[in-house]
Amino acid sequence: MFREPQKGDWADASDEEGDDGLLRTTPAPATRAPAAATNYWASRAQATTTPAQEQKAEPHQQQDARAPRQEAGRFDRQGSDRGSDRGFDRNSSDRGYNRGNDRGYDRSDRGGDRGYGGDRGYDRGGDRGYDRGGDRGYDRGFDRGGDRNLDRGSDRYGSRADSDSRSFRRAPAAPRYEGIVMTLKEDGGFGFLHSLDLDQDVFFHESEVPSRPATDDAAASLPHVQVGDELSFELTINRRNGKESATHMTRLPKGTIVTEDIGDIVETGVVTKGTLPPKHAKGRLGDRPTPEVMGTIELTPVATEATDDAPKPLKRHYVRFNLDSVAADDGKKVIPRVGDDVAFRVAVHKQLGTKRAVDLHVTCSASKKRAAAIDAALVDLERETGIVSSIKGSSGYIKCLSRLQDAFFAYDHKSMGATIKEKTEVSFFILPEHLQAEDRGNAKVTALKLEALPEGSVLFEEIMASSVHGKIVVKPTEPSRQFAKAKPSARGKIAVTDAETPAEYAVDGSEFDANYTPKEGDEVLFDVLHDLRRGEKIAVNVRSVLLNPIGRECGVVTAMKDDFGFLKCVDRPGDAYFRFSDVLQSTYHLTLRMHAEVSFDVIEPTKAKDGIRATRIQLLPKNTIQWETPLDDNIANAVILAVPGRPAFKDHSGDKPSGEAKYGKLSYTAVSCPLAAYPELKAAVLAGLDQSVSDVDQSVTLKQLHASQRLALAAFAAYFGLAYAEERNTATLTQARDAARVSDWAITTPCERTVVFANDAHKDVRYEPSVGDTVRCNVVATKKGGHLVLAKDLVLLHSDAPLSQGWVTAIKADGQYGFLEPTTSSDSVFFHFRDVGEKAKIKVGDEVEYVLKPAADKKTKATQIRVLPPGSLPPKQVVAYEAVVERVSLRPKARDVKKSTAGKLRVVPEAEVAAATDDEEAPTLLLSFHLEDQVDKHVVLRAGDRVRCVVKGSGKAATEVALVASNAKTGVVSAVDESGAGSIQVDGDETPAAFVSKQVLGSSGRFLSVGDKVEFSTNHIGDALHATSIVRLESAAPDRKVTVNSSLRRQLKEATARTAKGPDGTKGFASGWRSQVEEDQVYT
Repeated sequence: MFREPQKGDWADASDEEGDDGLLRTTPAPATRAPAAATNYWASRAQATTTPAQEQKAEPHQQQDARAPRQEAGRFDRQGSDRGSDRGFDRNSSDRGYNRGNDRGYDRSDRGGDRGYGGDRGYDRGGDRGYDRGGDRGYDRGFDRGGDRNLDRGSDRYGSRADSDSRSFRRAPAAPRYEGIVMTLKEDGGFGFLHSLDLDQDVFFHESEVPSRPATDDAAASLPHVQVGDELSFELTINRRNGKESATHMTRLPKGTIVTEDIGDIVETGVVTKGTLPPKHAKGRLGDRPTPEVMGTIELTPVATEATDDAPKPLKRHYVRFNLDSVAADDGKKVIPRVGDDVAFRVAVHKQLGTKRAVDLHVTCSASKKRAAAIDAALVDLERETGIVSSIKGSSGYIKCLSRLQDAFFAYDHKSMGATIKEKTEVSFFILPEHLQAEDRGNAKVTALKLEALPEGSVLFEEIMASSVHGKIVVKPTEPSRQFAKAKPSARGKIAVTDAETPAEYAVDGSEFDANYTPKEGDEVLFDVLHDLRRGEKIAVNVRSVLLNPIGRECGVVTAMKDDFGFLKCVDRPGDAYFRFSDVLQSTYHLTLRMHAEVSFDVIEPTKAKDGIRATRIQLLPKNTIQWETPLDDNIANAVILAVPGRPAFKDHSGDKPSGEAKYGKLSYTAVSCPLAAYPELKAAVLAGLDQSVSDVDQSVTLKQLHASQRLALAAFAAYFGLAYAEERNTATLTQARDAARVSDWAITTPCERTVVFANDAHKDVRYEPSVGDTVRCNVVATKKGGHLVLAKDLVLLHSDAPLSQGWVTAIKADGQYGFLEPTTSSDSVFFHFRDVGEKAKIKVGDEVEYVLKPAADKKTKATQIRVLPPGSLPPKQVVAYEAVVERVSLRPKARDVKKSTAGKLRVVPEAEVAAATDDEEAPTLLLSFHLEDQVDKHVVLRAGDRVRCVVKGSGKAATEVALVASNAKTGVVSAVDESGAGSIQVDGDETPAAFVSKQVLGSSGRFLSVGDKVEFSTNHIGDALHATSIVRLESAAPDRKVTVNSSLRRQLKEATARTAKGPDGTKGFASGWRSQVEEDQVYT
């Protein structure tokens, strides 16, 4: 309300001491008395100075007498009245006053000036120096010197003041002014007050202000000085800076100073801005209020005069008010709020001319006016319904049935806690927009007068129809991640297919299954939901029935990783990548597994290096995918031109077999187009060969062709007389200009073509195709391996080749192949078990019938083997021979081999049996035998022995071998070394025969000793004579075996129980340790 202090209005703390011409007549109060002693003693010094002294005084002394207050201090210190002054100062307690009040005042000045900031240097240089030189020097010099001398003079010699009372004169009274405290500096202890008489702000120090009256009960709770206090003061001028300050201040009762002229007219208006009370802050001097915020009132407009042309607008007038403007009703102030109707009078500031409302009364509060307006508006409104969605603290929200916005309502726990809770169905009124409260939160509407409804009274939606069949017309779309918050999802549309009248329903993406991605054309089942809140019908609970078949492909799962896998596509080469989240829920209760058949949609890659991706994957039952399309069925008399290579055989690079060996070829004739399996190729050929042009040669070049496509093009070209050229994977068809033109490219007569077949194309796994075989087969177009035309289910047809007969003579241990003995030849014939017809079981000695065919190794083999009943073939011819042993048969060394090694016999012709000698030429017939074929299996046959044997049939296996004449020699062992080798002295021959331990036969062991009689056979290896097949006849000394006694064996057993480690690191002793020790220590 008052103006703020200006820069020039500020005064220093030193201004409080410029009190020249003032005389203090009354003693200072006991507490917080103002420091006004300076003017008093200056006046007294002037009064005590006699005219004679003034005349005798030096000029400079006269000048000093007329000097200001600080010079008076020097004069006082000279001690003219030292004795009387000292005594007077003690009695009047000026010394205590000066030391108490002046020092406290100086310190407060120093703190205040420091807090004020700009006068810090001035205080140190001026106040501190002035205080020390003036106050302290004055007090010490004048008070101590003057007062002490005065007191002493008074006490000792009598009162000098009484004697000089004639010369003591009182200074003239200074004018006093009135002012109101405007600002205070808590940290400095000073402030400013405004005086209407002076029309300016005056500096004052807190120490100049007297204490509040003790009779005031509120004085104890109020600070010493506060804004608004009314004070009376005198002006003094600071001799250093020439600024005015207040001194000799006294308190005035509240309301003494009248600053405003209050009008008599009572005005009315509406509060447009409320006032804020001042905030109290703790300071060094107590609680000090901050400036309050003024409120404003809009006066009731007064209509102005209007002309005939246009009415003048009403002029708005505003007036401010504060807390002091409010009048107390029944001892209580009602603070006006925004919107309240008020009555007041206008007060005008005498000096500033500003207006302020006083004697302010609230005639009608805003809350009462709003409540009346709400009650009037609710008369014409209808109640709405909804459900309480949330309650937090003193507010809540209602989900309205008739509007999309949530309604805000004030919640009172005491009155509404028992009936209104979350999920409670309620009815309510909606407050009109112009009456909405500002504290309604984010809600746009406010609900009033809530009433609870029975459960089930409020329905937001209801199902109109269930399991409606429809087709997706527009699929719902979801925004990308970067626009997920900015752009909402777009709804899709579903059209009803089984209704008489067409209908479409909107659908959200959230109504579909999480794994199902909708697409236009998909057939679905859905429910129709009537949304009563929005007033629309939508499709919900959408289930997939049939996916759109357009563009879908089929494949097989070939690999599965953590959360993704790969599919082998049926209709395109290569694999497709898929994620497990793209697999739809199966209606056949199928699970995703390896080699599962699926159908899917394809997402083409955006980058060249990326592969295709499969989406909307649907599991299919087994054998749903048709990998093969029949072309020609039950083709007879197909001839094999080439056989595929064996899967085990690979080229030198280690890769899979080359394309030429991977498939075989066969030729057949049929009345069908060779390009029936490749309609794209046929269309390209017909487009390139224009039959309307006959004066030029026409040609068509096709690239990137596999073997099956090239064979089909070659057969097509041969049938229509086109020239065919092939180079790698490129084929060229040329039609000469003079060639006959074709009208419809139709196949009317049998066409010879060539197709390929795989290694597993034969129906019987035991059949191995051979070049020239006549087979029956089926031709199909397969989608495996690159859309080939293949021959499959090959069945060998019986040919007119002559049949051979024989016996099964041998079957190998693995049971996969064996040998046959023909009835007409002695050469064995190889056969494989897959060539045995009708999956018959075969064993050695069975009579069979077969067909001889050339094998891959340029030998013959038996095929189409058929087992004959026993006795079908004539019995085998039995022939007895005498023979000489060329190679002995030895027992097997391995335990798993039960049959001995094969020996060899050389047959001796009958004409030469009697005259045969050791030097005769070897016969040409050789026979094989085994130990098992001997008549006496204990007889040892040696090389050179003559035996008698029997051969059955045309084979070369000898049986019933019996010894006729032995070629063995006898002798005595002459020497044996540590390894068991040594030499034998042959009887009747001086040349010894050497031997090794492995040539010792029998169970007597391989150890021979010197002097043993043995039987053996000899052979020459170079010039040396060696003994073989040694059998001990007599031993030179009985066998001495070194055995382990029972004590040692027991100790060894205990050591084994303690699991001691042997030399090889194993625990205990190895099995068979006892026999090994005994065997190694038989002989010494």
